[in-house]
Amino acid sequence: MKTWPAAGEEVWSELSAVPGRVALLVDDPESTLALRFAELRHTTPLHVGRVLSGSLTVPTERQIRSILRDAPVLVGTAILFDPVLGLDAARLFQALARQEPGRVIEWPVATTSSPFRWPGDDGSRPVSPALESSLLLTARTTVFDDEVPFTLERLRR
Repeated sequence: MKTWPAAGEEVWSELSAVPGRVALLVDDPESTLALRFAELRHTTPLHVGRVLSGSLTVPTERQIRSILRDAPVLVGTAILFDPVLGLDAARLFQALARQEPGRVIEWPVATTSSPFRWPGDDGSRPVSPALESSLLLTARTTVFDDEVPFTLERLRR
């Protein structure tokens, strides 16, 4: 039986070994799980919405990639799905993970691997090819600090 932080380190190892693979966090409204993953990398989660909304102009995809490049844990990602930005957020996540493997990213709507839900959609649609083989980490409540604070699913099309 796995415990924390070993389970978290195992996720980081897998993500680092496979460029382009990301871990999507769901059901983590207080970013508690995101914070725990960030602590394993001696950093803090980057709140994308706060950073991007401080810009006076709409940032380009290149500017967004530059801003997010060094952040292994991203929260507040709903802004990346805003049509004003004109981004394919799934492709952006994959590109960031190819550039710097090891990415844990908040998925802004509750979902499971089947059916997979997208932000802004009332229903579900298939997993994007950019997210295929990604990890879906669903936060769960724990009693003890060494309990694994997530369940894991692998995304498939």
